[in-house]
Amino acid sequence: MQVVNTFKSVFLILLILILSSCSKKINTNICPNNNKGGYKYEFSKKTRNSSDSLFVHGYFYDLESNQSLNGSSIHFYCQKILSKDNGYYSFKISSNLALDYFFKGISFGYKTVITNLILPKSDTLQLNFYLEIDTTPIYHCDS
Repeated sequence: MQVVNTFKSVFLILLILILSSCSKKINTNICPNNNKGGYKYEFSKKTRNSSDSLFVHGYFYDLESNQSLNGSSIHFYCQKILSKDNGYYSFKISSNLALDYFFKGISFGYKTVITNLILPKSDTLQLNFYLEIDTTPIYHCDS
């Protein structure tokens, strides 16, 4: 009887782990860049039918301190979207534009991070930027 109860408990735990791993999240990656900074992205679908637009949102973070960065911007083709005071940004784009998307994360005093994402059919893209401090001196040349 003890063995049967133990087997049921182990089976129940395994079942819960398997079901919880079947989430609606499609892909999670932390991607490097041409500097120490990078980005993390996650696509997700809603349970209802997907629309023709993609909701893009996320945060800007300092790579070392993990603090949010104010006054940052994300560039998407010819659009520039500014982040709020807490480093958060959001916007919608047509998901029928292209398959390859390039997003550029910029914040003054930090190195730029450029993404190259191939978008699957999804409703939401969470894209967080982790920016490295730019230690390149800023020269002021008076002529």
